[in-house]
Amino acid sequence: MGDERAILCRVFCPAPVVNAEVKLATDTWTHIQGGHPETNLDDLVHTLQFPQAVHRDAKKPNSVLIVGERSLPGSESLMRVSVKAGLADGPFVQTAHYARDQIKTKQIWPTDEEGQDE
Repeated sequence: MGDERAILCRVFCPAPVVNAEVKLATDTWTHIQGGHPETNLDDLVHTLQFPQAVHRDAKKPNSVLIVGERSLPGSESLMRVSVKAGLADGPFVQTAHYARDQIKTKQIWPTDEEGQDE
């Protein structure tokens, strides 16, 4: 059992987005900071707790790209967090970064039907 990953933090991500506790492994955070040193841990956590939109992840099967409301200071780039689901030990953050380019994959939440009063 020596292959268990050290967990930096656990964050509950609400339904219908993930509806589970999402884990951020220490080695994943080290990787994120190596490639995207501007990434703020508080913004990552806030994005998981209060998602604004969810898209299919184009590059990673069984993954979603969660878009938050917080931006990189001085820019319009919003926090995006890729979460891998369907793992035996629950969903994990794969990566996180700020971006402002259009997401080309299908938005799966919220949908046009949600939030409309009739």
